[in-house]
Amino acid sequence: MYWTLELASYLSDAPWPANKDELIDFSIRTGAPLEVVENLQEIEEEEGDVYE
Repeated sequence: MYWTLELASYLSDAPWPANKDELIDFSIRTGAPLEVVENLQEIEEEEGDVYE
C-alpha cells in the first residue's frame, strides 16, 4: 500500500466522517484510480472505525 498526495486527493470530497466501506464505495462511484480502491481495501479495520 502506498499513498501519494495525488491519490489522497481523490478522497477530498468524500462524505467525512466515513468508514472504510463508505470510502471504497465513494472511490468506485467517483471513478478514482484502481490504486485508491486497492489501498483502501488493504487498510486493516476494526469494527466501528471511522475516518475523518
